[in-house]
Amino acid sequence: MHNRINWKQFFVSVLGTAIGVALTFSLNGMRESRKKDRAQRLTAIMIIHDIDNSIDIVKSKKETEAARNGRMQSLLGDMDQLKTMPYDTLVDVVGLLMKENGLDFRFDTSKEKIFHSGSDTWHNLGSMKFIDNVEFFFFDRQTLENLLTQAEGWVEPVDYYDDYQNIFVENGQATPERYAELLRRFLKEKLSDKRVLFYINNSDDRIKVLDGYIDTWKNLNNENKFLMGITDEEMDAYITSMRQNGVAVKRHSLLGTWEYTMEDDNSKAYTFRKDNSFSLITKRSSPVSRLDWTGWYKDSVTVSGTWTLQRDSLILMWDPGTIDLGVDASRLEPPGGRKDSLDAWVNSYRSEQLPAIASEFEGEGARNAYKVRMDPSNDRLERTSPDNEVIYFKRRK
Repeated sequence: MHNRINWKQFFVSVLGTAIGVALTFSLNGMRESRKKDRAQRLTAIMIIHDIDNSIDIVKSKKETEAARNGRMQSLLGDMDQLKTMPYDTLVDVVGLLMKENGLDFRFDTSKEKIFHSGSDTWHNLGSMKFIDNVEFFFFDRQTLENLLTQAEGWVEPVDYYDDYQNIFVENGQATPERYAELLRRFLKEKLSDKRVLFYINNSDDRIKVLDGYIDTWKNLNNENKFLMGITDEEMDAYITSMRQNGVAVKRHSLLGTWEYTMEDDNSKAYTFRKDNSFSLITKRSSPVSRLDWTGWYKDSVTVSGTWTLQRDSLILMWDPGTIDLGVDASRLEPPGGRKDSLDAWVNSYRSEQLPAIASEFEGEGARNAYKVRMDPSNDRLERTSPDNEVIYFKRRK
């Protein structure tokens, strides 16, 4: 029997095993390294995008500030404007001096919380200078938020709950003309208040400060992109991936009726047909409380047009001549059976609303373009407007 070991074959086998193990570890290491690189770039892009978003928000506040300044200075220069200013305009002017919805402004800090959620984030980023920049930005953004919500000369001087709302609470049901009279008196009083005047006259300084924040953050983010080697194409791809949901819409998949439902039986329903015609039925229900009657009324607006798909965009061409308005006042209860008064209101409502509705579908409004995507089941449709308002429609069975 041959018992001698073939040492040559043995060493070749051992060497092969060692090389295999080394290759396995090497490949695993490369995979982990690539994962780390991807995580690093994704985290950096996410933070850079958050800073860009914050810059856009401050730019928007600056534009609002400039428009408000022009409006208020014009009014202070000619207070006689108040005498003829209609109710709707008076409400808008008061709104310029009041917190939106009566609430303090807040930046979205969700990305900041992700950044601070664990030490892995810091290790993934790799650049201490980038980390320092991000920490400075988060601190600086909080400083600006504190300024906007706490500093004298920055906080809107009209309080929604203590000042403005009391006008309506104390006067109950009144005509728009009566409220216009009350708002004129209210505005005249406020525009002689030293605190309000200080706020209005501080507008130029607020714009300069906002400019400083915008410039600082823009330069900081340009450095961030440079430090991390982030290209504009990568930023665009990230933004697109955030917005890109579902699958592309095909012509045959769009045919049928798509409905968006809300509370109180409010809804929008589009019907798309093979001949490229479509119709929209908008149903609305609203409570009304007047001296003459109380209850709910419903109206439905119908309008038609033609549609076409261009890549991921749904183009709607409206035909204003097809607009119709139906009013259901069966749930309104006139006191003493005064149905003639209710009928007169319905006719008046239709005659007032139809021109206003028609104006929405004329001129530039005669054409709308929406980005559309569909879920894999082809039963839900995502519609995004040019100002990034997203609505989800469900196919009507």
